[in-house]
Amino acid sequence: MKWCDACEFFVSREDGVCELCGQDRSGTEPLVDSRYRLGPQLGAGGMGAVYSALDVTLNRRAAVKFQHAQSTPLTAFKLQQFRREASAIAAVRSPHVADLYSFGLHDGRPFFAMEFVNGASLASLLSPEPKRPLPTLRALTLARDIAVGLSAVHATGIVHCDVKPSNIVIEEGTGRPVLVDFGIATLSGSFHGDDVDIAGTPGYMAPEQAVPEHVIVPATDVYALGCTMFEALTGRLPFQAPNVLRMMMAHVNDEPPKPSSVEPALAPLDAIVRRALEKSPSERYTTALAFAHAIESVIPAFERNRAASSDHTSTAPVGLRALIIDDDPMLVRLATRAVETAFRGVDILVDVANSGDEALERWQFAPDLVVLDLHMPGLDGTDTLALLRERKRGAQMRALAWTARPVPEAVRKFQALGVEQVLQKPLTFQKLVAELRAIGLKKGWVLPAELPTISGGNRG
Repeated sequence: MKWCDACEFFVSREDGVCELCGQDRSGTEPLVDSRYRLGPQLGAGGMGAVYSALDVTLNRRAAVKFQHAQSTPLTAFKLQQFRREASAIAAVRSPHVADLYSFGLHDGRPFFAMEFVNGASLASLLSPEPKRPLPTLRALTLARDIAVGLSAVHATGIVHCDVKPSNIVIEEGTGRPVLVDFGIATLSGSFHGDDVDIAGTPGYMAPEQAVPEHVIVPATDVYALGCTMFEALTGRLPFQAPNVLRMMMAHVNDEPPKPSSVEPALAPLDAIVRRALEKSPSERYTTALAFAHAIESVIPAFERNRAASSDHTSTAPVGLRALIIDDDPMLVRLATRAVETAFRGVDILVDVANSGDEALERWQFAPDLVVLDLHMPGLDGTDTLALLRERKRGAQMRALAWTARPVPEAVRKFQALGVEQVLQKPLTFQKLVAELRAIGLKKGWVLPAELPTISGGNRG
């Protein structure tokens, strides 16, 4: 099936001529599943390749993964197994798991079409050399949320089998971590080694995935998430090996290191990580939800000002609430005026805090918009934002940040929290207004129109 862009409808004639406009569309690529137009390749792995795609019928972006061509023909049994697994994945309902839209065959290859999550993978945030860990609080909340998502996956009888940083995407704008790519997912209770090759990613592979004839169970994903959590906390994998075979044998035989062996301040997490990385599935957390609860129990040890004494928000009806956090009075004044200009005509309350500690003491609920600096006395901008994300309405909060330090490292830290833009000081009034206005347009807080007249070129 082909598609006519001019008529926005299907081309059904065999000669490729659109019946509505008469244009020859024979040169266009056929749609996948009669709806998906493939775009650029987003990534590839040992089991397949993922492409950006557009659902032309709904004008909705999607991610389509094709499995690599099989060395042996696909049997009817294997296709039925794929369909059962796809059906189970489609039943998953969790904000931390990408929705499955469709499954089928295209040119003889199985494919999955899934929700496209616009953002950066956790792997990309950990990839700079030398690798750097995420801020501890963010690493913990991210692992907790993915564990909650996995519990929804396991409830349908599916094991993901490839939980790793490259399969976790941090959504731009919200900071929502989402588990993607179910290309090698299998039914719980399946055996690796019967009719499939060993599948998974060696650095995160549970011992039972490395040894044939062992049963794959939900605890298999708990182990992989434990490896991912260790890497996010320390900047390194729990096991290091020169090749794939030795890496797999390390998972089977070697004792995992403690997070505190890399960073002593992580000692409260040693027991939790150790249990997640037990060799026997029966000795790990029995469910992903139990793992999530264990992570949640230690988060207070890494929080500051967890309990707010009072909420500073006004009780008067307000359409939007904005919070500016910076210890520089000139920047605070500049940002306040920029917010008021960008949202002129919108009912908005602008509040100010001189530090992250002060903001958390006064705000029990996350504002709609936070504008903040990375480097401040006490809590820095990333820890402040991580704590605000934890508060009620935190997932809906939008953020704009700035820094005087080199931008790439600041961007990496803030991307893990869903920040859409990190600005470099010195700041201009015009730039601030433009970025704030862009956020407002994305959220529907303001209507598309010419930017308000801006005068002056103050810098902070």
